[in-house]
Amino acid sequence: MRKIDLLGSLAAAAALFITSAGAATAQEAAHSESDSYCAIKLGKSEAGKESPVLARACSSESSADATAKMKAKLAEKSDSTDDVTVKASMAIMYWYEHKNFNRDKDGDMTVIYGDAGNCDSAGYRITPVSWWKNNLSSIFGNGDCGYADITNKAYTYTEQNVYVQYDYNTGIGRFDNNVGVIQIHS
Repeated sequence: MRKIDLLGSLAAAAALFITSAGAATAQEAAHSESDSYCAIKLGKSEAGKESPVLARACSSESSADATAKMKAKLAEKSDSTDDVTVKASMAIMYWYEHKNFNRDKDGDMTVIYGDAGNCDSAGYRITPVSWWKNNLSSIFGNGDCGYADITNKAYTYTEQNVYVQYDYNTGIGRFDNNVGVIQIHS
């Protein structure tokens, strides 16, 4: 009887693992080896909480193609495509696979858009998908989004107010390929 209970428990655990792995795979599908460009639209979050991802799309063609696919996903959810076009037109942050904004070496990039527009002091908070956690080397903040609070993958260290604008900030230092959470803000 005890052996049957143990086998039943193992089967249940295996089913849970397979289900969890499937969910993770679906989330990660937004960035694959063949997709070099992604676009993500974030909603405004409550203080200290993750910004909801409203849409995410990737492309092997270009950043503009990834953004067009993201806008199409947003339009499916919205009654007004005009509102989608206006709000999606301002990027708040760019991610690059390599230091110096991929200028020295070709690499992947992602453009992040904010649903509420430009950054304020609260900004937007995002946990990158696992590929970006292990490959993010440069961040550029756009508009009023000039600073970021960055936490490492182990969630043991956070550096606040990392300046992420202008060309002299070509990398993210100790967070190179080690990003757990980013809170971009003014």
